[in-house]
Amino acid sequence: MDLNKQKELFSVAVVKAMLAQCGYKSASWDVDDDSIDFTIGQTGGKDTIRSPKLDVQMKCTGQDVLEAGGLKIQLKRKNYDDLRDMTRGTPSILVVMLVPDDINDWITVDNEKRYCLYRHAWWHSLAGQPDLNIKTDPTILIPRSQRLTSAVITSLMGKIAKKQWP
Repeated sequence: MDLNKQKELFSVAVVKAMLAQCGYKSASWDVDDDSIDFTIGQTGGKDTIRSPKLDVQMKCTGQDVLEAGGLKIQLKRKNYDDLRDMTRGTPSILVVMLVPDDINDWITVDNEKRYCLYRHAWWHSLAGQPDLNIKTDPTILIPRSQRLTSAVITSLMGKIAKKQWP
């Protein structure tokens, strides 16, 4: 299998493990023509929005993109424009997973009680970002503070349930 496909599978699996921990479901799209790889869904709820949803565009890289200020990553112009569009029916975020260069370091088994997944994922909302009026693919900076965790996913879904875009 192509290494990029392996990165894609691994990054989605890590996020879906977080969703399982949160009690959320996910649905994948057959075609990624809207810059969305899968949708997170919550069943029910008692807030303004019943059964809130969040669209996710996944990226995974082994490149050294982590800097002092955060992750500096280049997006395809189409992905940038799709993710910044506030006319979408469902809010969306970009999730970027960093993995070690050596695929054998992605998962380790410490003992009979624990699997360790290396490294981390960060999230960023591009909703409402300006049209950059450039012909090249834009580079964005994701703050280091926006690490994706199960608690962050729960918080994002809570905001969406109250009609607040992330």
